[in-house]
Amino acid sequence: MKRYQNIDFGDKLRIVGLCTDAKKEKFISMIKEKQWNKVEHYWSGDGAKTANKAYAVTELPHTLLVDTEGKIVFVGDPEDRDL
Repeated sequence: MKRYQNIDFGDKLRIVGLCTDAKKEKFISMIKEKQWNKVEHYWSGDGAKTANKAYAVTELPHTLLVDTEGKIVFVGDPEDRDL
């Protein structure tokens, strides 16, 4: 698995994590354990999977790359994209 945590993109990249499949406590624990503190984290584990439906998520992990104008330029598994 490729790792991108140590790359410095400066102000050219904003990473937002959205969890839809874990209990909130487990999600928070994982963030602390893995020290994912350079990512904005959001939890949407409401049981209805509304975020999954809105973004057509069919498998995890799932990545959306959005340009500075809000246009989605990539959808899919992050391993399929050479960052």
